[in-house]
Amino acid sequence: MPAPSPVSAVAGLLRSARVVGVSGSRAASPGCLRAVTWAVGQLAPGATVVTGCAPGIDRVARGVPSALVFRAARFGRGRGSFARRSTAVVRHVAGAGSSALWVSAPGRACPAPARGAGGLAPSPSSAACFAGFGSGSWASLALALGLAVWFHVGTRLGLDAPGFDWMANRHGSLVAFGFGLWGAIGWRRVRPRGKGLGSGD
Repeated sequence: MPAPSPVSAVAGLLRSARVVGVSGSRAASPGCLRAVTWAVGQLAPGATVVTGCAPGIDRVARGVPSALVFRAARFGRGRGSFARRSTAVVRHVAGAGSSALWVSAPGRACPAPARGAGGLAPSPSSAACFAGFGSGSWASLALALGLAVWFHVGTRLGLDAPGFDWMANRHGSLVAFGFGLWGAIGWRRVRPRGKGLGSGD
């Protein structure tokens, strides 16, 4: 039996999730917007979408009737309120365990080295992820990866931490992975095409 395509594999993950966190660029390209619109359209009835209050990708997620929106104003003032809001979104989704999924569409390459001293890397520490790297989307993705159960298991087994090199600077790409032990299987990059999605930018 042939292996499922990346698009169908991610669609299956999306349909199986009960809680889905969505994060991405404030100034998302049309391709990224189409990809996330496609992703939330795959969700099962009753699934909860958790997102922030920013324009761009967050706005697409807020269009889902079941959306739970975290607003920065609830977390104080200044730039730090956005980091605290994003941290709360990630932790809320991670708290749903194996039924949770994270969808991210940063829209550009990681702004800081994913390898080497001082680079942004997956971590369960919000302070380590939101450390002035210049992208809340990437910081949220790093924190989400760091909180995934399969990440902790892999670390204890001596496996290499997942890098960010797989998320290339391709508009319209998104990443989806689960927080449970099965999450690594669903760790995919996909650029869906088809009706309403277009062929790229």
